[in-house]
Amino acid sequence: MPSFVCYAVAHGNAATMYPTLPREYIGKTLIVTVVEPDSDLAKELKKI
Repeated sequence: MPSFVCYAVAHGNAATMYPTLPREYIGKTLIVTVVEPDSDLAKELKKI
């Protein structure tokens, strides 16, 4: 199962992911986990 690290960016009154996901994921079910920016996990993900 592929994994991606994305960031939520403002898009009007909603948020979109940056970078965007590849086209082949359109219509797929996704699991989104919100990670607080000051958490240890977020700090580790920024190193990737």
